[in-house]
Amino acid sequence: MDPEVADECLEDCPDDCAGCDCGCHLLETARAGVTRLRGIVNDDEVRARAGDVREDLRRTRTDSAPALLSVLEGNNLTRLLDAVLAADRHRAEREPHEGEPGEG
Repeated sequence: MDPEVADECLEDCPDDCAGCDCGCHLLETARAGVTRLRGIVNDDEVRARAGDVREDLRRTRTDSAPALLSVLEGNNLTRLLDAVLAADRHRAEREPHEGEPGEG
């Protein structure tokens, strides 16, 4: 990725490089993704459900069934995914929208 981005690119490129593929916003996109993921991972419900899945995996180490199949048979993985989706939705609802106070 070229750290110097041509002005022509920036004139025609939307904030997410959609349809442009110039890559001038890749680092910003990566940072936003990491920030988003951090918010999800730090959610109390996500942490609790992840602990449930971890316990499922820990229990399966002594079982004869493959660990992943055993985890998929239960509901804890689905609950973890539901918690991740809810945390992401709540995070998005709390973020200020363009033009609103608190944007920065």
